[in-house]
Amino acid sequence: MTIFPLSLYLHIPYCVHKCPYCDFHSRVEVQVPQERYVDALLMELGMWRRRFSQDARPLQSIFLGGGTPSLFDPPQIGRLMAGIGAIWPLESGCEVTMEGNPESLTQGRLAGYGEAGITRMSVGVQALDEGRLRQLQRPHDRAQALQGLGWLAQAGFSSWSADFIFATPGHTVAGWLEELAEVLAFAPPHLSCYGLTVEPGTPFFQRQQGGEALVADEERQLALLEATYERLTAAGLPSYEISNFARAGHGCRHNVNYWRFGDYLGVGVAAHGKWSDADGVVWRSANLADAARYMACVEAGRSPWVRDQRLTPQEAGNEALVMGLRMGEGMSKATYQWVRGVSLQQSVGDGLAWFERQGMLAQSATHVWLTPRGLRLADGVMAELMEVEP
Repeated sequence: MTIFPLSLYLHIPYCVHKCPYCDFHSRVEVQVPQERYVDALLMELGMWRRRFSQDARPLQSIFLGGGTPSLFDPPQIGRLMAGIGAIWPLESGCEVTMEGNPESLTQGRLAGYGEAGITRMSVGVQALDEGRLRQLQRPHDRAQALQGLGWLAQAGFSSWSADFIFATPGHTVAGWLEELAEVLAFAPPHLSCYGLTVEPGTPFFQRQQGGEALVADEERQLALLEATYERLTAAGLPSYEISNFARAGHGCRHNVNYWRFGDYLGVGVAAHGKWSDADGVVWRSANLADAARYMACVEAGRSPWVRDQRLTPQEAGNEALVMGLRMGEGMSKATYQWVRGVSLQQSVGDGLAWFERQGMLAQSATHVWLTPRGLRLADGVMAELMEVEP
């Protein structure tokens, strides 16, 4: 039997507006086919259940991501949750997260999502400064963001989170600290704070290729990152992952499973999944990336899976390393050996020793992790430690 827990990711791609920095699969439609799409999600999950009929693991977490899942009405979310429970057993206390945006939230909808089985909401605020919201072309304004945070804080979920983006052009440390102070006034149990990145294929990428500066310079990025760590740690939300901060007991269970290289089913248009065999072999899946084709495919009883790939031991080891080093606790050496087939010391021992001498890595008998100095250069450290296949 595999050593990993099992989670479920459901992708809901619909948005009211496509943000210019977003490289997730999303689409804008006047009429969102809520009922049809929920039916398709449940049909695909049924296919996975038949494929893994001998897998006795319950779902330890469920994540409804997007897109903007909060565009779906509470009764449809309730129907989805009931259908999931009828297909796959849920672990007692299963964490169920749903993403949402301020412009699509109301007090009534939040209450309805709670009744439908959502235990944790994650809202995409991104900024509390009007100028930065305009830079990011968010579909909500500052007033809607503050109103949504207030409703969310009072809604009674087991936990909740808000996402923010820093390092936009002209972003100052003083301004960022004011935004953090405002959100901290709502006593959030969890915050995700990401530096703006410009991804290929996005409108921001096209503008950057044309010479426009869309991200703060490297020195400002580092100053903003250090201010984030210092302010949130002082507020009782230390980092448990490079970009995620939480009060004790409020880390996102679903994402922690990703970072610990756990297994998860990816259901929905363009969804990706990862699972492992009892002998440590790791597989990756990916779905059709067109909503109409996806729904038609599963309605016809056909699998929407366009990738069903067995990873090599080196690929699996590299993924486990990169994911694990994102966490404050670091990467489990046992996990690495399980999927790689040899110990971390055997595969990249020389690199580990070098980075440890530079004060960028530390390790114990069970884990290896990035030091504060290593976190500043995390991408470079990870890249150097990844094995290159012969």
